[in-house]
Amino acid sequence: MNIGVTVKQVVYFQKFDSLAKRPSQLEYLLFGRGSELFLAHLITAPPDFDQVLSVKIADPTFTESELAKGIKMIFRETTNSPFLRLKEKQQAEGELHTGSNSAPKKVKVSLIRELYFEEGELRTPPTFESTLEEKKVGFM
Repeated sequence: MNIGVTVKQVVYFQKFDSLAKRPSQLEYLLFGRGSELFLAHLITAPPDFDQVLSVKIADPTFTESELAKGIKMIFRETTNSPFLRLKEKQQAEGELHTGSNSAPKKVKVSLIRELYFEEGELRTPPTFESTLEEKKVGFM
């Protein structure tokens, strides 16, 4: 079966840097359109994890243009770990960093659903077997 795919827009791209320092707090990229919002965990360097969540933000304080480019969100109260990652059906407070000269804006986020989670392939050394955490959340 051949299926064609056309990429219309790349929201974020970064090469892996094995010498990069991982942030100590969770960092995500907020993107989407209108009320359809998503958070993707920002991957820095192995070992790390990949994750995508659907979310709701009660009082959005960003523009459609900012959202189309992706907005960095930092969750300062949460350690950057696959075991302590944001999880569906939780509430969390994050800081929106729009990249402008304005101060970060605090927003409350409702985490609706974890759409994707991967940690094994981003381990050092990588493993392509399902990890216990991947099995626990149903991503095998």
